[in-house]
Amino acid sequence: MIGAITQILVFQLIGEFIVRTLLLRIPGRVIGMARRFAALVARGGPSKELRSAAQGQAPLRSEELAVAQALV
Repeated sequence: MIGAITQILVFQLIGEFIVRTLLLRIPGRVIGMARRFAALVARGGPSKELRSAAQGQAPLRSEELAVAQALV
């Protein structure tokens, strides 16, 4: 999950860099996500890890699940 979130943020950072370098009037995150989309199309779709991170679902191990249940 950390890797998937890092990928998303790296593409956002690349978009921000492009916008500031070329003085564009488009938000950097839009360019970054367009580049991410292009990369996903070229790759054939998102990985299982990226798909679960995008949906906000983190797979919990049994120890994490026990701690989460104890906190609730």
